[in-house]
Amino acid sequence: KADPAAEAVWSRVGDIWEEYREALRECLEGLDARSREVVVLRFGDAASRAGMARKLGLAEEGVKTLLRRAKEQLKTCVEGKIQ
Repeated sequence: KADPAAEAVWSRVGDIWEEYREALRECLEGLDARSREVVVLRFGDAASRAGMARKLGLAEEGVKTLLRRAKEQLKTCVEGKIQ
């Protein structure tokens, strides 16, 4: 038989996860097109930095910087929506 306390924790985790996913979706839509593309390439397509650089016409260091900035924007946005 399931532990009621464990079930309650799991239920809350599921609620938080859905809230986080919705916030992330909204924040991703709020990024400029280039930032959104680099995030999708990296995390959606699992593209390498070299592959992203070729596709975006950037140096690998430029991809690294663009991705870092996009991740920072997403983090700030999601944290603002979750709080």
